[in-house]
Amino acid sequence: MRNHIVFWLILFGLIFTIGCAKGPSETTAVRVNEFVMSADEFQEQFDNSDYPANKEGKEKFLKDLISRKLLLQEAEQMGLDKEPEFLKEVERFWEKTLLKNIIYRKSKELAGEVSVYEDEIRAQYEKMVDKGAAEGSYEEMYDQIKWQLLRQKQEAAFNEWLKGLRENSEVEVNKQLLGLD
Repeated sequence: MRNHIVFWLILFGLIFTIGCAKGPSETTAVRVNEFVMSADEFQEQFDNSDYPANKEGKEKFLKDLISRKLLLQEAEQMGLDKEPEFLKEVERFWEKTLLKNIIYRKSKELAGEVSVYEDEIRAQYEKMVDKGAAEGSYEEMYDQIKWQLLRQKQEAAFNEWLKGLRENSEVEVNKQLLGLD
């Protein structure tokens, strides 16, 4: 875990250093102490912001960007970026983002491998009719049932993939230490 934090801090430091290493030049649109930003980088960040796409919005974005950079530089000078709570927060963010990305990618991959067939849709509709849960005709409910079955199959495929990961890994749990025994 500690190695992950150190890795990401080094990576962020390198990115920051590389961004700062560019000296003032014709392509420098914004400089805040050692931080420099090109016009293209500024425009990309502005385009991805929620600021209004007009001159006033761009000026407000610039003002806020400079304020953010000054605050971040001051926080680094104070050593806030090395405090344990900050490092834990970076680690939590890193894990959360990585989990979101693997789940999205694997779900998308598995979605292409899953199919729902007409007879499955018909059988599900019949079950719903038997239980009194059908809220319309077969034709009216067709898309809803198909989507529901597709989601169930995708979830089952994902869980099967996850089960395979677990089976091919070394996992140890001391339930006594966790108060689960």
